[in-house]
Amino acid sequence: MALSRPNLPSYSDDEVKDFHPAFEYAANNALKLVTGGGDIKVVHHRLINGITVDFAFERKSTGKIILLAEIKRTASDTQSTRTRNQARGYFLEAKPHTEAPYYLTSNLEITDLFKNDNARPQVSSQIIEGSPLRSGTLTGALSTTDEDDFYTNLENNIAKALTHALSNTGDYAESFISLQVNLKDALLDPDKWHQLFMPVAFEYIRGASKKTKALESLIKSVGWKPADVYKGTPQKLIDLGEQVDFYQIFKDPAPLPNDSKSFHNKTIADAYNAGLNRVTGDDLAEIVNELLAPTGLGIVETDDELARLLSIVAKDIFIGEIGEDDVICDPAAGSGKLLIAASQIFTGLKSSQYWANEVNPLFAESLSLRLGLNHAASISPTEHPKVSIGNVANLSKDDFEKVMVILLNPPFISGVQNTELKNKIANRIKAISGQISITNNGQIGLEAVFLELVWHLIPDGTVITAIMPHRYTSGLSAEVVAFRRFLISQLQLTHIVTYPRNGLFEKVSKQTVIFAGIKGKNPERNIKIIDIQVPLTNIDYALLSSGLKSGSLSPTRGVEVTELTAKSMLVNLEWGAFIGNKAKTFELIETLFANFKKFDNFGAGLRRGTAGNNGCADLAIFTKTDSVGTLIGGVAPPSSWLKPGINNSKTFNKILDVSTAPELALVPPAEAYQAGTTENLTLSKIINLYISKVAKVAPTTKPQKKNVKDILGVAVSLKSNQKLFQPYQVLIPRGSRELGRIGVAIIPIVISTNFVIAKFDSEQEAKLVASWLFSVFGQIQMELNCSNQEGMRKLEKEPISKIMYPDISLIPPDTQNELIAAYIADDPLQFKSPKPRTVDTLWAQYIAPSDHADVIVKTFNLFRGMCEDRNP
Repeated sequence: MALSRPNLPSYSDDEVKDFHPAFEYAANNALKLVTGGGDIKVVHHRLINGITVDFAFERKSTGKIILLAEIKRTASDTQSTRTRNQARGYFLEAKPHTEAPYYLTSNLEITDLFKNDNARPQVSSQIIEGSPLRSGTLTGALSTTDEDDFYTNLENNIAKALTHALSNTGDYAESFISLQVNLKDALLDPDKWHQLFMPVAFEYIRGASKKTKALESLIKSVGWKPADVYKGTPQKLIDLGEQVDFYQIFKDPAPLPNDSKSFHNKTIADAYNAGLNRVTGDDLAEIVNELLAPTGLGIVETDDELARLLSIVAKDIFIGEIGEDDVICDPAAGSGKLLIAASQIFTGLKSSQYWANEVNPLFAESLSLRLGLNHAASISPTEHPKVSIGNVANLSKDDFEKVMVILLNPPFISGVQNTELKNKIANRIKAISGQISITNNGQIGLEAVFLELVWHLIPDGTVITAIMPHRYTSGLSAEVVAFRRFLISQLQLTHIVTYPRNGLFEKVSKQTVIFAGIKGKNPERNIKIIDIQVPLTNIDYALLSSGLKSGSLSPTRGVEVTELTAKSMLVNLEWGAFIGNKAKTFELIETLFANFKKFDNFGAGLRRGTAGNNGCADLAIFTKTDSVGTLIGGVAPPSSWLKPGINNSKTFNKILDVSTAPELALVPPAEAYQAGTTENLTLSKIINLYISKVAKVAPTTKPQKKNVKDILGVAVSLKSNQKLFQPYQVLIPRGSRELGRIGVAIIPIVISTNFVIAKFDSEQEAKLVASWLFSVFGQIQMELNCSNQEGMRKLEKEPISKIMYPDISLIPPDTQNELIAAYIADDPLQFKSPKPRTVDTLWAQYIAPSDHADVIVKTFNLFRGMCEDRNP
């Protein structure tokens, strides 16, 4: 059935509900314009290895993917580094299922086509010449004729992209390949890096000036010519540049005369064209970030939407208008994303009211380029953004005298990884304030102490907004609780903002949160808890900003606001009950598992294993590789006394049978405990030897608590340990730090106290329940109900009994078999980097058939967040 043509959306419309239908309509029409289009279908929300791609052009006859498409709402989002890397990441995930290495990004107005090539590691070097393909301009009020033209152009552009993919054609556009290689060689030489960057930036600015009349006029008046004109007199680049500004670019040292690397012909030409097409400097900043990220801890560029959100929160706190001498500062600026976003929110400010400080000198040029071009209409030697290179710990309160807003995405570095740097900042805090750092405790991250230092440097009345690890909202370690006390009492917290992690910080695993406050604010204040429930790409930021200012509790779709008093949050510093992942997971379970049953109603009840419960575990159960004769002093028990066993919960097979059970258990028959029997004599001999020798040869890694005084005591202990559990037990580890393992015993087996177990009536039933517990839907409930023991997930019968499960008797037999097969085939979830697997997808399709892809994304986001909060 033909799709009806949707109205063209406006920028504030929903990405999925409004932009996706328009693209899908045009894509299906584009197939009619392409040779061989009849064998191609457009698949919306194509699921690939648990990742949902917006659109896939898929061959009907083979199922192979020809082209992938990622859709955004605005041209700037479409061309952002994060979006491009996201699209490329989707292609790499789908690569085994593709027949061509092409992917595209589009907001309908513009479409950029890319061809993946491992020899071109930066995504900007993979763009195909001719991009961006332009369809028109979205205003939200186009006439019918304009809309016809727009759709015609969009359909033709998609057809062009498909034709390239089908025929494996298209030349690469500007690539900066040589620049990337040369800059990489200069990573340890800031002067050489600067010399390489200067001519490229000069020519990029020339290209970008064609889109800004004021900058073009200034450059003409100064007399700029193509950069390679000054190849023999490179000092001229500095002389000319100083008359425009971009200070960190146009300063000594100049390139060497006639240096072939600094004045590489193709690179200079690429720079002009890139400036003409991109204007923003984002592509050069992308290269810098790609090169620097592997060289230092905590180097991650902020995403566009999150940068915008940070400024909106700051503006909601700020009272009145920013004065003409007031300054907005990012003290850890990187390549400048936060201040670029701020200029879009705090409108009407002069460029000199923006101050970027960055410690790494290799960011200097790209930071100056980006900020300068962002203020291209007003930049001059007397009016320009301030860019400084230096360590914040070396700055003084005087430097921050005029700062009224701080925007901060500090380096996220574990306190264990860099204690020296953390202590240096703590020492600076003491030097400034005369006080010992409040936050520098235990294993707190560098970012917490960094935030405290900035707070000491700024004057009273300054607004401070910071992106921080989400685990600080709910972690219960002493240092995290102390940090929350700092947020309330010193930072004067006014806002906490939580949001989904979809697409954010793709190259790091941490979920983040925004904390914001105003230094010296009244302690009687209320604190806004802003819960953003939809991806940040789907937020109407204009409505969000105006809604927050008006005090709305629902400022825009997908955003809810609640308020708590600062006093109540200081009294109860365990914020996880009402903020963040745990609270949202409770909501997810209540919604998704509404008609499920609790685990304690299933099977024959829950109980702990028994081996090792009353001591002498090293006699009761041991690995198969250990010599039984050595263990008990040369007296081998009858083979009938040795039974399959499992002791170690850190590593074990999913399906436990005679061959896969990792240990053996000593299970003497009842006669062995009856005085005078042959079996009793054998057991007594074994125990005597155990008492005298086991301390020297016990295979366990942990020292056992031995309270062994006589044969009778050992016999009693051994007998109580050795319960042979019947088949069809599901094994749940009581302690897990790294992996979400679940086992099923299909034979009689001795089980240690390291497991909680549940008995089922059949092998099929036990394996199916194990599959559920093994999936993210079982694992997330274990995270929700567990105790956090220094990063270890600890579970007992009571929290396990709360786990919800579907009525498995209603699951069709074929589906049951698929779920069990996936459980057996898939690897356990890794708590530090959990990724969707087949078992998760199959369960999602069963419990939420209409929106399983969204359920997978939401559940994994929450699961990752709770694992991070536990900090394994």
